[in-house]
Amino acid sequence: MMDIKKNKPFIFLLFCFSFILKGQEADVSDPVEKIVPFKAGEWFGFRIHYGIFNASYATLSLTQDTINGIPVIHAKGYGKTTGLARWFFKVEDHYDSFFDEKKIIPYHFIRDKLIAIPKI
Repeated sequence: MMDIKKNKPFIFLLFCFSFILKGQEADVSDPVEKIVPFKAGEWFGFRIHYGIFNASYATLSLTQDTINGIPVIHAKGYGKTTGLARWFFKVEDHYDSFFDEKKIIPYHFIRDKLIAIPKI
């Protein structure tokens, strides 16, 4: 027979995790329109560095586009290594992601990368 006093912590944790897992469900069949915190025309850039040495630059920009007549946001990402880091590990990545303007559902993703590790 099961001793309930010994299993109280286990039952309590099981009860708590059941609510957490229930909250993580996503219904993608009929997504609702969301208020988006961004719009076409926005962009930002990053400078990645180690101390005084620049390691890479990355940019992300948003533009208006259409896929099969559906208005979408086209997110373009670009990143590349620079300076001393480029001598050791050459990276140049292009990312393109197309997603719905209102529902933020992805339609298409493209990754074009160049990674070259020099022979030593």
